[in-house]
Amino acid sequence: MPSRSHAALLATANGLLSFHASHRFCTRCGSPTKQIKAGSARKCSADACGASVYPRIDPAVIMLVTSPCRNYALLGRKKSWPSGRYSTLAGFVEVGETLEECVV
Repeated sequence: MPSRSHAALLATANGLLSFHASHRFCTRCGSPTKQIKAGSARKCSADACGASVYPRIDPAVIMLVTSPCRNYALLGRKKSWPSGRYSTLAGFVEVGETLEECVV
């Protein structure tokens, strides 16, 4: 069984290989796509189109960070929200990232 760090690396590689294999052609114009951003995205090769596509990032986590005594919680707040409005923390999981790694 691979170590945790190797498993994450293998999952990332598998996700990116699957992404590149399924996005070889532009969904807008049908032209071939090419890798950009060190392989983390693809771009249409047609100058007139130039559409970019990125791997899907669907999974998300919602977390509640509590104090050791469990009497307090860390909440987030946007500056634009009305006074007294708070939220738990959340984040999207990147390709090959574990849920635990998303929290950190």
